[in-house]
Amino acid sequence: MMEQRDMALPGPALEDVGALRDAVERVLDDHWVPEGYAAPHAGTYPWQWLWDSCFHVLVWQALGRTNRAQVELASLFGPQAPSGFVPHMNYVRRPGLHADLWGRDDASAVTQPPMYGHAVAELVRAGAPPPDEVVEAAVAGLGFLLEQRERDDSGLVLLCHPWESGADDSPRWDDRCPGGFDVERWRAEKNRLVTTIEFADDGSPVRNPAFPVASAGFNALVAFNARELASVAGNDGLAVAADELVAALDARWDDDLGTWADAGPTAGGSGRCRTADGLLPLLVTEESARAARVVADLVEGLVVVFEEETLVMRAALARLPESQSLRHAYRDHEAQALVSITRFIRLGQAAGRIAGGDPDEMAVAVLVLGQGLNNPTLLGSSRRPQVVAQLSDLLTSMLSPGR
Repeated sequence: MMEQRDMALPGPALEDVGALRDAVERVLDDHWVPEGYAAPHAGTYPWQWLWDSCFHVLVWQALGRTNRAQVELASLFGPQAPSGFVPHMNYVRRPGLHADLWGRDDASAVTQPPMYGHAVAELVRAGAPPPDEVVEAAVAGLGFLLEQRERDDSGLVLLCHPWESGADDSPRWDDRCPGGFDVERWRAEKNRLVTTIEFADDGSPVRNPAFPVASAGFNALVAFNARELASVAGNDGLAVAADELVAALDARWDDDLGTWADAGPTAGGSGRCRTADGLLPLLVTEESARAARVVADLVEGLVVVFEEETLVMRAALARLPESQSLRHAYRDHEAQALVSITRFIRLGQAAGRIAGGDPDEMAVAVLVLGQGLNNPTLLGSSRRPQVVAQLSDLLTSMLSPGR
């Protein structure tokens, strides 16, 4: 029986990699259900979510629990349609729970970013390739999105619902909220948008005339996963389709904003908003100059944050040298940042976008470089733009696959 525990990991233990590993494994074990996946929450979310499970697969494998990784990956294809469509929610534990919303008992009627392509590739690289039928299911899932889902004139794959993006309430959807964004109005609109989806004969969602948005972030993840899967499955068709999608994505670059704009009716408005998901094309773009521009903007953003907020922390630490709570807060955030940076570098290396090398060492270098932006010599300096440019060049040079 799944046991719901406090999800917060112990602060001081983050300094101990072994303790962190044990805590992560305990959380996943506590949430494992007999149907073959780690459920997010015993009461609120007992069903299986598509991309949650894909990330669980990566963690199970990192923990050395290959069997769990294989089982959870296979289980998410349980409600897959003949077309290849993979629903984003699998109601294997509670059939019929939201049938009034979806019009079906076993699963939802929309998908999520197809991270199963990356999950399959990672298992293959780890020497634990999934069974052929699972690989074939993954190929079919990406094939559905690339071949059967309707496209925008830009060549990008259209969403059928904002939920499919994984960023349900992104500012990029603001133009599609009647009367401007409001939490309650947007909640009602998302429910209404389920009713306007148009389906193929087998129930697969192919278009939504009421939400004809082509998300740059979603398309980047489709292309990334198609490339990942093609690289281990030897599927030339997937590779070609991914390259075509990347070319369409690169055409959405907005040099004034330094981001990739969505296509469709929001392209001239909220679809140009600078959001994190709008930078996901970094995973696949062939334009190195754009990647360098984004890195430079991010570094500049870090400087602004340090200028406006970190001086407060520095002053607090200086005035309260014995404050263990403040120091633990700083170290915990530092440890969390290191985990995120390491994962980012591993993903980039797997995609061929970041240079090879020890990802742990590279993550420490990136973290230290970022911390250097808080140096008093830089803060408030009239030469800040020049120094930031040099730091950006250093970071780009270090991570570039061509170094």
